[in-house]
Amino acid sequence: MAINVAKEVATLRHMTVSELRDRYHEVFGEDTNARNKQWLIKRIAWKLQANAEGDISCDQRYKLSQSQRVHFFKLADFDLVFGQLPSSSQCFLRS
Repeated sequence: MAINVAKEVATLRHMTVSELRDRYHEVFGEDTNARNKQWLIKRIAWKLQANAEGDISCDQRYKLSQSQRVHFFKLADFDLVFGQLPSSSQCFLRS
């Protein structure tokens, strides 16, 4: 069943933060500590759109990382210091 992303986003705007956190759990399958309403709306809307229309491929992620190389490496360095790779890093590991 196809969802109307615009209609879903309009519905999200009228939800409370608590309801958005519940919706986040439904969409992502995990809890969040976030309490910023706008951030929750954007993340949920992005995931709904990615699910409905398809996410970007690993090759596209790689090309984006090359165009924004400084940002990616700052993020990767930060996560490596704390012993974990960014969740999208599997796309960047080339053999």
